[in-house]
Amino acid sequence: MSKHIKRYLSRYREACDELDSLTEEHERIISNIMSITPSYGGDSGPSGAKDKVGDGVAELVDHCRKIDDEIKYYIAVRDDVRSVVREVMHENVTCGQSLHYRYIMGWSPIVVASNMGYSERQERDIHRKALERARKIVERRGTAQSPPQTAAFPVV
Repeated sequence: MSKHIKRYLSRYREACDELDSLTEEHERIISNIMSITPSYGGDSGPSGAKDKVGDGVAELVDHCRKIDDEIKYYIAVRDDVRSVVREVMHENVTCGQSLHYRYIMGWSPIVVASNMGYSERQERDIHRKALERARKIVERRGTAQSPPQTAAFPVV
């Protein structure tokens, strides 16, 4: 069960990475949409040119909508994990700090132990207790969001 909750909590960093990537792609597409100008003037030019431009823009807009759905999903994942860590912190500050440093900040166990003033063994014990608290919170909430069709990683 420990692996399950670790995977659940590690979704925070994965969601942040995906959000950065998707936001860049979304901005690039919007920029492309805004720069599209037909190369014909008025009624002159091939009759299908206007349709091709319109179809291209429609495809880009559709792709943007899919990206928007993914962005919303990853924001929800990030916020959900953050709220579980916060709830652990409310129950036990030390356990919450351990989870925050490991999963939100992405620090290694050695850095977490050093920052918290514990030995690595002590930090492992704290981390194990923190994972148990997080597991109970996740079970109590019953949270499992469904990813969009194109999500980069599965929900655990």
